[in-house]
Amino acid sequence: MASIHVIIFTWFFVIIWTTFAALHTIWAIIKHPIICLKRKTRNVPPEILQNKTYGTHEYMTANGIQFHYVTAGDKSKPLMLFLHGFPEFWYSWRYQLKELQKQFHVVAVDMRGYGDSDHPPDREGYCLRNLVKDVQEMIEALGYAKCTLVAHDWGGIIAWYFANCHPNMVEKLVILNCPHPKVYVTVMRKGWSQFLKSWYIFFYQCPWLPEFTMRLADYKMLGAAFLGRKAGLRNNRAAFSPEVLEAYKYMFSQNGLTCPLNYYRKMFNSSNGKLLKKEALEMPVLIIW
Repeated sequence: MASIHVIIFTWFFVIIWTTFAALHTIWAIIKHPIICLKRKTRNVPPEILQNKTYGTHEYMTANGIQFHYVTAGDKSKPLMLFLHGFPEFWYSWRYQLKELQKQFHVVAVDMRGYGDSDHPPDREGYCLRNLVKDVQEMIEALGYAKCTLVAHDWGGIIAWYFANCHPNMVEKLVILNCPHPKVYVTVMRKGWSQFLKSWYIFFYQCPWLPEFTMRLADYKMLGAAFLGRKAGLRNNRAAFSPEVLEAYKYMFSQNGLTCPLNYYRKMFNSSNGKLLKKEALEMPVLIIW
């Protein structure tokens, strides 16, 4: 359970950012009701998700969850496991799957609550202890004792904790766009800059409104996340084509946003810090920003 001061602090900012987001959403709907409420029906997976050059689609059971994953490369070679972030799914690793299958048995999973993996509705299932156990049992289910772990965003958070809890199962750690949890907390406490940039974390604590807002204008949020001026790609924007964006819209239109947002809704659990047992990691670590 989170301490009372954390609960009060969190919900104070949840109310502030939710109020701001609600007013912004209402105003957008008033100005452009047809555009905002428009949503395309997607019943058929885009062809690019069936591209066999990325690998084969398979399933495994880990921690009581059925996980979908795409795999390529010789299974006798070392395992390289990819963990995606929000709002993503296995397809985010398509280039790495094609390139690195020459040296590794590469596996890109749909994390719990994403894509074609199971979507447990209980919010408790998305606490970090469960997410760490998912990774542990994935590696074991794939027939390995350790792996090179490559992770981005929320996958990076899980990877930091996993490497701390199970260092013997991580040969090398590669983290993309995710600071170490202790560093992130330290920076948040030092000033308002990073705190204000993390406003969305507090907004996501609110039930149903974030999901509603993200679905507006046929998932305009996804386009902003990947191609927007503030958060989107700055180089080689052509690599994220309309067909690629459509693949992301298809996946989230099929499976919803509540389960992915539950990762954020469980991140303030005070027991998370207890999982960080070591001050330093012994395996080689590469951080890419």
